[in-house]
Amino acid sequence: MNQFIWKFPYERLRSSNLFADEYICIAAEMRVDPVDLLQNRIWMITDLDPAGSFLYGTLKVASVSVIQEGLNKGHFVIAADHLLSFRIFPWEKEDLRAWKVDNLSTVIGVSGCSDELRKSFIDLIKKNDVRVFSQPPSAKLSLIEIPTEVSSQYAASREIYRSILSRFPLGELHRYVPLKELSPFGALATEKCRELGLGDEVESEISSLDIILMSSVEELLITADPNIPNPTPPLVDTSLTCIRPEEVVSRRFLKTVIDNKNKTLTKTQMAETRHQDILREISKYLISIRLHPLQSRSVDLAVRSRSGLVLGEIKSSTSDNFINQIDQGIIQLIKYELAFEEEGYSIASKAIVIESPTENAILNYARKISQKCDTKVLSYDGKAEWPERIPGLLKIFC
Repeated sequence: MNQFIWKFPYERLRSSNLFADEYICIAAEMRVDPVDLLQNRIWMITDLDPAGSFLYGTLKVASVSVIQEGLNKGHFVIAADHLLSFRIFPWEKEDLRAWKVDNLSTVIGVSGCSDELRKSFIDLIKKNDVRVFSQPPSAKLSLIEIPTEVSSQYAASREIYRSILSRFPLGELHRYVPLKELSPFGALATEKCRELGLGDEVESEISSLDIILMSSVEELLITADPNIPNPTPPLVDTSLTCIRPEEVVSRRFLKTVIDNKNKTLTKTQMAETRHQDILREISKYLISIRLHPLQSRSVDLAVRSRSGLVLGEIKSSTSDNFINQIDQGIIQLIKYELAFEEEGYSIASKAIVIESPTENAILNYARKISQKCDTKVLSYDGKAEWPERIPGLLKIFC
């Protein structure tokens, strides 16, 4: 696995203490082929003048894209795998000394990371792994986001773990958590789940997530139990967030992981732009009728209906690839359904929203195929007015 360094000025960080799901890299500072970043690890170094350089965090790259419009046009968006990425940099600047990186001559931007440097970062984390038996202050514990709309203890524990990864720096937790057999993240998640009375069974789930995280960083695995199978991260992101139509912009995807064999798919820019346009229009319309469109890194569109979760996959199409797009959408929706059901969700229905073909016979054939897989096909006509722009949309998503 290749590894990289991303050095950036401290001033560029958001005022929030959260470890972001996505970071923007200025095009001129991308000193490697961005495709090479995919599914590899970046060590993030922040330059705090005149104090020096400090280990800010480490992220596993989920996707790399290019912004096509707006203020940041032409710059890269690096998205983190949120279960395999975390912040190290502590909240308080007076605690920084322990995380200083000495003799780092790397220039600002993204560049390759030598084995020697990678080992020095890991050694720095191990050196500062001195834990005491106390909890973080209650004000900081309140930062943990408690899920309210999940329907299983398994899903709740996963969301708590994810919240801790995004909200608590490793450099902060080293001072608090007592469970040595887990990472500081896993230890705090376990304590929180116990506090909420989620049951002993969730502790094994947290332990599994912890093993995946620590294994992905290499040499940070707390326990190497030979009886534990080699874990793999989940293929479907089930963490749904609200869609804000104004933030749905087109990006030029360089490469996107689509399965556990690391097969890749390069989307044409035209297809990506059409896809985002359709998603933006649907989101605006659903919001206008008081529905709440949701999405994750995997799922294009979801809505919580009266009878359960509705999953949607949006497809742009041409006369040449229409059936292939339907085939692909069906498989994607089945994967999403399985992943959400494993986390306790009830799936009300699945639907593919796709641009209308020129021939009705093709659409009818596609609907027969999808019906066999318990999936609806909704045709999108950009020239029609709502709700006739997508006939049947309200029946499925309400």
